[in-house]
Amino acid sequence: MDSKKHELKDLIMLILALLLVFTIFDALGIGCPIRFVTGVSCMGCGMSRAWIALLHLDLKSAYCYHPLFWVPALFVPAYLLRERIPEKIKRYLLYAVIILFTVVYIIRMADPDDTIVYCDFQRSFIHRIVAG
Repeated sequence: MDSKKHELKDLIMLILALLLVFTIFDALGIGCPIRFVTGVSCMGCGMSRAWIALLHLDLKSAYCYHPLFWVPALFVPAYLLRERIPEKIKRYLLYAVIILFTVVYIIRMADPDDTIVYCDFQRSFIHRIVAG
């Protein structure tokens, strides 16, 4: 099998494995593992629900669940073309994505009406263990 086909197969397997893990988490009522353990939403909270909404062609809900739902889709072609993209550009793109997710995360955490991204230590697994 040639190298590109092998890489594509590995990427597809990784995506399928992640989908399986998050499906299991959802079935167990865990959802986001970071939020489940700590009570604090992660920068990606709402992303799975956004993609499910997108699969139902509901762009408005997808955006509400996570305004950056479209960003992960850009990683597939970027990954496949990574040898053609100069290192400096890759680094700047990575920094831009990190900054973008951080800004959106801070805005969402500061919004008291946001029901997707929140901080509630009382709901955390750690709190339930410590509090008994």
